[in-house]
Amino acid sequence: MRIFFLIAAIALSSLYGCSDKPSEPATPKVREKHFNPWEDQMKAMDDAKNLEKQLQQEAEDVDKKVRDMGG
Repeated sequence: MRIFFLIAAIALSSLYGCSDKPSEPATPKVREKHFNPWEDQMKAMDDAKNLEKQLQQEAEDVDKKVRDMGG
């Protein structure tokens, strides 16, 4: 009796696997942008560099104003 159920289960599963209707489209989905695991860190580094440039420029402006006031 167990063998009958085993054979029936195998037969039904093989019939289910041979359906004409595909479960997914044939064309693969393409990502528009490649995945970069370091993207967040790279953005943080760029932001830090831009902030450093801004602070350096402000320090130079303050230094110039101080020199203009003294001389």
